[in-house]
Amino acid sequence: MKVLYIVNPISGGKDKVYFVNNIHDYCYTYGIEYDFFYTTGGDDVPLIRQKAIDYRPDRIFSIGGDGTFRVICSAVKGMGIPVGYIPIGSANGMGRDMPAGDGPWECFEMLMSTYYTRPMDIIDINGIDCTHVADVGVNAQLVKAYDQDKGRGILTYAKYLFGAVRAQERYRFDITIDGAKYHRKGCMLAIANGTCYGTGISFNPKGSPFDDVFDIIVIDRINLNLIVRMGWASFYDQMKNTDTFKVSGRNAQISISRVTTLQVDGEIGGRFDSLTVKMQDEKVPVLMCRAPQSHR
Repeated sequence: MKVLYIVNPISGGKDKVYFVNNIHDYCYTYGIEYDFFYTTGGDDVPLIRQKAIDYRPDRIFSIGGDGTFRVICSAVKGMGIPVGYIPIGSANGMGRDMPAGDGPWECFEMLMSTYYTRPMDIIDINGIDCTHVADVGVNAQLVKAYDQDKGRGILTYAKYLFGAVRAQERYRFDITIDGAKYHRKGCMLAIANGTCYGTGISFNPKGSPFDDVFDIIVIDRINLNLIVRMGWASFYDQMKNTDTFKVSGRNAQISISRVTTLQVDGEIGGRFDSLTVKMQDEKVPVLMCRAPQSHR
């Protein structure tokens, strides 16, 4: 076996030296040929693709969060190289939809020993690849504030939650998806390829990154007082009982009432007042250990 390990050294604000040293020991023990590539946050996609072409690994491991995983999948899509996700980031929501171990090292050992893969969907949003979830509105404003902070991890994320919810604005969304037209208002529109955010908040329990469609979800309003009184879990409970709109498809055009920030897999994708969304034909084989239940 020949493995390429791609490490995001700053994701989640976590030191990965100990984890990397364990990988060295593991590969030495089992006679595995391997190499490392460290992301810089710059133009990593072409560099990773060239590294994969030159090194020709049998599999690639993403050691970071959702953003790291997206960059790797974008770099190697169409190459047929299986990708394993080791969740060591600020947001690890995508890992919940690709069952493996309960912790990073257990994930590593289980994914190293499996040959089971599933072809994962990739969404194109205004030319940007998305593997997990993108959105505009209140969560994107939260991610924007988080992105400008030097700190990382869930506590930094939580620091900006209440400010983003308190300042939430409403937008008008005109949606055309697979020929059907919808008009909705809300504080947030999500384009989902998964079931939950990296914080663990479930917002799309019947979603799947393997069903060849994406879900568009519009949330009317988020009640700050309810979140303060009841905590994180109330976020999803509130969405179940409020005016939440959902539709699924493969191609969509979304017009937004004003220019706003788009976040994609935990990172800022730009500012737009319209989104062209399509399911890509190219898939990425992802390593898995336990088949997820079918939600649809």
